[in-house]
Amino acid sequence: MNDTPRDLSGYYFWFDTEYTSLTLDRAQLLQVAMVITDAKMQRVAPADRDFNALIRLGPEDRCDPWVQEHLAGLIQRCRSDEARPIADVHTALTQYIADVLGPNPASIKQRPPLAGNSLQGDWFLARKFLPGLIERAHYRVLDVSSWKVFWKNELGDFPFDKDNEPLVRQYFPGEFNSSAEAHDAHFDVLASIAEMNFYRTHQKILWPPQPPAP
Repeated sequence: MNDTPRDLSGYYFWFDTEYTSLTLDRAQLLQVAMVITDAKMQRVAPADRDFNALIRLGPEDRCDPWVQEHLAGLIQRCRSDEARPIADVHTALTQYIADVLGPNPASIKQRPPLAGNSLQGDWFLARKFLPGLIERAHYRVLDVSSWKVFWKNELGDFPFDKDNEPLVRQYFPGEFNSSAEAHDAHFDVLASIAEMNFYRTHQKILWPPQPPAP
């Protein structure tokens, strides 16, 4: 890897988290996942290097009732030896980014945007618990939810069902190395990439380039 910082704004940090409370001010992270792609949604590192980490929950740490109901398996894993302290996950994530993309450009405009679905919660918790990620990211984000809203208002219902694993696999550009599980951050990252690729593909069909006006 060249040690000279370069313009990385054509890459994306596809990012997702799971957490203990829907009230973000008191939420703690349970899981963090990231895949780095280029502008065409292609991974820039092999699939086996996708970042996927569980954060350790202590005996005194509590989860909201909704989280306890819907993420019971994840909570159990976060109380096991499989999970790591948040400080270790933060260090590992920033090292992963450095290993894949090299030095951080001095200009924030040359850094990759954070990308994913409904990013506001993930960004809020990353800013709180993963400042090294925010330090590496562009000030803009690519929120796939914006496309979802726009397409619905422009075309009517045009849904992408992320729980439909064959559909997700169809539109994921590359090796798909997860399985459909509700509220799994790694699967959700891959599904967001697939959904963005779905919109890119259909955009070319629905809105083909128009010739310039005479």
